[in-house]
Amino acid sequence: MRRILSRFVAILAFSCSLRTYAAPIVVNLPQPAAGFAVSNTGGVATIDADSTVTLFPKISTGDIANPVSKTVGNKLLAITWKAVARNGYFLVLSQADQSLYILDDKTLNVVKAIPFPNAVYSLAAPASPEAAFALVAHPEASSTNGDGGISRVNLATLSLQGKLQGVLGHERPSLAISRDGSHLYSQDKSTTASWAVTVYQLSDLVATRTASNSRPSGAYLPDATGQHIATGIFLLRADGHGASIKLDISPVAFFPDRPLMVGLAGDKLEIASANSYKTLDTVQIPRDTTPRPATPRSVRSGSTGPCVLCDTANNAVLVCRDDRVVVASLADLKLPSEPFLYARIEGPRELQVGKPATIRITPLDPTATITLAAAPPAARFADGQAPPPNPEG
Repeated sequence: MRRILSRFVAILAFSCSLRTYAAPIVVNLPQPAAGFAVSNTGGVATIDADSTVTLFPKISTGDIANPVSKTVGNKLLAITWKAVARNGYFLVLSQADQSLYILDDKTLNVVKAIPFPNAVYSLAAPASPEAAFALVAHPEASSTNGDGGISRVNLATLSLQGKLQGVLGHERPSLAISRDGSHLYSQDKSTTASWAVTVYQLSDLVATRTASNSRPSGAYLPDATGQHIATGIFLLRADGHGASIKLDISPVAFFPDRPLMVGLAGDKLEIASANSYKTLDTVQIPRDTTPRPATPRSVRSGSTGPCVLCDTANNAVLVCRDDRVVVASLADLKLPSEPFLYARIEGPRELQVGKPATIRITPLDPTATITLAAAPPAARFADGQAPPPNPEG
């Protein structure tokens, strides 16, 4: 009896140590989709390969009833969501009529259609609402009606500004932009083994090349701070220079509102900290047993396989492919609540002995606090207070 009781206690203790998660929801869409985007209210918009844009406002709850569908352009290439001041838009790129459609993110009504004189290929927009523009890439002249280059669309005035100056042409360019819009990554999968990536610093219509790399690890993925870009399991500085940081995971998405990055390894979602770069938790998602063609999910990214989106409104990760969306809630993961631990440092890079210097440190997240562990005796904060004394003298 004592042995049975001890086994029962051991089993009970083991069971209590297991964490219980809400099982991911599998949502089957009415039609396969060629591209996906999610708004800041949780609405997921899809495009087909023809001319239909469909909005599912409550897909994270598993509810796909009463979707909004609109016919837009023809031969749709890419879709992304973009915030501009207080407005939200779905941007849709159409190949057949060489136009960018700007749609209201609640109704899918066309706010403006921006036509281009030449063929279009890919689309990107910075995540920050203050960076009110989008970029559209054109294939090189070897393609039908192609002349290469990248056009900039002003989303504040809803008008075509013109083409970027200083950009090299790519035959099949896909684009990515840093969160603040300061850096552009024009990339072309020139071979099956590597990506040819050119990094530019942007200033309105002027693009200044800062780096060119060939990365076998994958395309560049900008992080949520504008400070870094991820490629495979490495994190690089936004300008493409500096030493790389090795990560626990290979990020496929970054949460824009909290320091979390998401990886996808087979049927396992990996959630890691964007502050410490360490894995925090994993979520097993239902296996997709349907055969899928190995074709790019969107020329906007050039990637194959599922499209992974961060639904900030519902604290969930969406794994999207064809007619299947897996909704994985993060509510039960007990993830730490912390600000982005990044700061902008402004001031002289070199100091002269006996000459005062001012260095400004601005945290990216206003809820983050800055403390100075040690400094020279003459150092002072802006309010005149002295920092703590250096324990090492």
